[in-house]
Amino acid sequence: YDTFCREVAELRRNSGMSNEFKNELSNRLRYIRPALQETPSAPASLVKKVHDLQARLHSISLTLSGDGSMARREFETRPSLNDRISTIESGMWNTTCAPTDTYRKSLQVAASQLAQVINDLKSVQAELQQAEQELDTLGAPWTPGRTPWKK
Repeated sequence: YDTFCREVAELRRNSGMSNEFKNELSNRLRYIRPALQETPSAPASLVKKVHDLQARLHSISLTLSGDGSMARREFETRPSLNDRISTIESGMWNTTCAPTDTYRKSLQVAASQLAQVINDLKSVQAELQQAEQELDTLGAPWTPGRTPWKK
């Protein structure tokens, strides 16, 4: 029981950190779009790359937190990673019984989803850094996450 609860807590911690990291990457991208518009020499391929990165971060957000827009309109939505963790946490809160097989399976699914999210975030981060290097080369206006002066 204690080991299972510790695994759930660790999964919650890593999910929260992943969500915050996704928010940081999204914020950096939010400033890149206007910088690209102010850079006449920016190639269309870089604009497309930034758009694709934003789409990938949106997909990661759906995996982490679900589609709130669809849920508010009373559509069936797949359980998100955070939904799975919350269900396990609330179910285990007032019991001293061993976790059910459903909770164990749900923990495995959530752990697998989180592993994929982490890999996707690392990939987006690497591609974002490449895009930021291109912005530096093009002389684009400064954006958060980039060094404001030439080295």
